[in-house]
Amino acid sequence: ELNKLRAVLWKNVLLKVASPYSTLAELLLPVLFVTLLIFIKEISTIYDSPTVAMYCGNAEPFQYEAELTTTANSSLYACLTKPPECDATRYYRGGFKIEGVRVYDQYGYIDTPSSEGVGNGFPLYQLQVGDTTSVYETLGLDNPSLPFPTLVSRLADNGVLLALSPKDSGDSDAVSAVDGLRDYMLGLAGEGFDDTIITFESENDMEKYVTNRDYNDGDFRDGKVAFAVTLYTVDTASMQFEYSVRVNYTSPFNEDDDTVACLYEDCEFTYQIPTTKEFTDDLSLPQVSDYMYGYTYSGFSELQRVTDQYFISLASGLDTTLTASMGFMPTQDYKADNFALVIANTLGLFYMLSFLYPVSRIIRGLVLEKEMRIKEGMKMMGLSDAVYNASWAITLIVQLTAVSGLITLVTSTTVFEYSDKGLVFLYFFAFAMSVMTLCFALSSLFSKSKTAALLGPLIFFAAFFPYYAVSDAQYSTGTKAAACLLAPTCFSLGATVF
Repeated sequence: ELNKLRAVLWKNVLLKVASPYSTLAELLLPVLFVTLLIFIKEISTIYDSPTVAMYCGNAEPFQYEAELTTTANSSLYACLTKPPECDATRYYRGGFKIEGVRVYDQYGYIDTPSSEGVGNGFPLYQLQVGDTTSVYETLGLDNPSLPFPTLVSRLADNGVLLALSPKDSGDSDAVSAVDGLRDYMLGLAGEGFDDTIITFESENDMEKYVTNRDYNDGDFRDGKVAFAVTLYTVDTASMQFEYSVRVNYTSPFNEDDDTVACLYEDCEFTYQIPTTKEFTDDLSLPQVSDYMYGYTYSGFSELQRVTDQYFISLASGLDTTLTASMGFMPTQDYKADNFALVIANTLGLFYMLSFLYPVSRIIRGLVLEKEMRIKEGMKMMGLSDAVYNASWAITLIVQLTAVSGLITLVTSTTVFEYSDKGLVFLYFFAFAMSVMTLCFALSSLFSKSKTAALLGPLIFFAAFFPYYAVSDAQYSTGTKAAACLLAPTCFSLGATVF
């Protein structure tokens, strides 16, 4: 059997030598495609991310000043100024001066649609929810988290509503808590806002109100709903409370549209409330302020604070004041670039396209021997299926190992400079092996080599697109593992975390 294997392997070598240009294309096309990544890597933006600490911002208990001064003993002012030894040109976005001294606003590197047209924004890494100090007025900035009385006052000025409701009108505890929450909020807001803070009998009634066909009319009933709080579970005995704060979500495509929930002079959305389906990744990009501001500029955080404060007071029987602060998660300084972010969702497609020609050649070669009865002739002379398949497997393993090795060599000092070279090779080699087995499977579907050479790559190409269906973080590991039966899909899923 070993002699037969040598003979068939020599036959495969002669076939490769007989078509030198095709053989070179099979070897070099994937490598050439990957070398394009080197160019993309070279033009990617490098970020020298500084250390993020929790102590720079007007927020208790870390650092809190009722008034901002420019004196040396103001730790808040000191943390806003750029260190003299820092020469990074893309350290902060935007900026302004106080008494001739440069201070900076939004931490982060990337200008997104959410940050365009912000003006000065606000200059702190952290903030206090419902801040009542004059710090922002001193800086000439909008308070990023308005206190509740100001929030309600501005809603009243806009002629819009803060709606409260229980989940179900049959839940007497929730209904009673809604009435108590309204009275509590009216007490905080002051007199004259009875028509601004209203209640609905149930969540369903509130949703019917805002989905009414005449809702967009300027004089619709009591007005439009800017914010809503819905109580789902109210159990004072066990101190279990569940509620939702509902605000207007504006997608990035519509964030310049006017909103009834405007709390500032400029009624265009600058920051949107993020969806709960998204998450941040510090390893991809340094932190940015947009989502944090979305929760505070919109009023969401202050409504949550006041509602929590009410339930804590209700459960304890004491008049409670809740102080809440928020800020960036502390991180060490590091260097990164946007290459991974740019290429993660396209690397699989990029690399899959580079294999279309090798896949076509492999499937065609397998089917051609079947079509021309070469395989049958060798079997008539005593060749077993195991030896025949082993000869092709060895030939392709050698070829694809060379491809994986060349890719690792080319990218080792550029694209994957900081990656373990053994893991890089294993990643590409594993994909190559799965491509080989897929080619064996596809070759069994055809009896004509020309048809196989045309349709085989199309099936291979189509095997990539399930990636878009399962790439979302909400899909389970099991679902993604099942999708990994398709080599291009599995490679692309790996590229997002590689």
